This record gives sequence, structure tokens and C-alpha cells, in this order.
Amino acid sequence: SNSDVDASRAYIPLVAGSTARIISSFATAPLELIRTRQASVIAGSIPQGRAPGILEEFRLLMRTGGLMSCYNGLGPLLLRDAPFAAIYFLCLEQFRGSLSDNTSLGRWSGRHYTDQGVQIPASIDVMHTFAAGASAALVATALTGPFDVVKTVRQVSNGGNAN
Repeated sequence: SNSDVDASRAYIPLVAGSTARIISSFATAPLELIRTRQASVIAGSIPQGRAPGILEEFRLLMRTGGLMSCYNGLGPLLLRDAPFAAIYFLCLEQFRGSLSDNTSLGRWSGRHYTDQGVQIPASIDVMHTFAAGASAALVATALTGPFDVVKTVRQVSNGGNAN
């Protein structure tokens, strides 16, 4: 039926977003770890008030824990990023569709133009995309924020050597 097709299409952004984010998280996890560790450094605790650079931090990680240490905090990172992307893209598509089909928005609705057989102005499309993106980010951030705290604590505790 038509509702089954619509329901299955709703999963496409959810699966695509989370899968893409899992892959990119594996690729960027070492940089995320180094960025988080450097952001947590208190200037007074570093000799001459200087935090180590990216390469110095990477060498330190490799020297102290090998390649696997570059993936400290990966679990919480994936628990934050994959659901964030899934929620974000699912909400983005739903919100954008709702804004386009909403008849109560008058000239701000895409439906206003399609019902007249006129192309939706780019400014309306941009407004819908911006509003849908901001709303989707708000929802996804609110739901996955606690995982960000766990990830950060994991990455900075014990010099980043926590599992």
C-alpha cells in the first residue's frame, strides 16, 4: 500500500545518515580525540603555557598506547554521532516536507505555489531548508547531548587513555 511505501521511505534518511556518520566517525576519531584533549588542556599546566600541537599529540598517543589509543572514546563517539545523524536527517526530511505541504502558511508554503502550478521560489525553498535544518539539529542535539558529555569525559580522563 501507499502508506507502507511512505513508511519505508522514512527509514532511508535514518539508515543513510547513521551509516555515513559511523564510517566518517571511524575516519575522524583520532582527530576528534586530539581536538578534545587539546581543548581540555589548562594553559597553566603546560610548560611555557603551550599546548602540544596536533603532530606532537598524535606522537604521544602512538608512543603511549599505539594505534588503538587513537580510538579512545570511540564507543561514546559512535553513540553520539550515529543517532545524531539518524535523528537529524529523519527530522530534516519530515520537517521540510511538512513546511512544503502546510497550507496554513499561506505564501510561505510550497503548497501555495504548487497548487497554482507555479515553481516554488528559491527564497521559500531556502527558508524551508534553513528552518527544517535548524529544527532538526535542535531535536538531534537535545536527544544526543548526554553522549557528548560521556565522550568528552572518556577522551580527557587519564590523559585520554580511558576505554
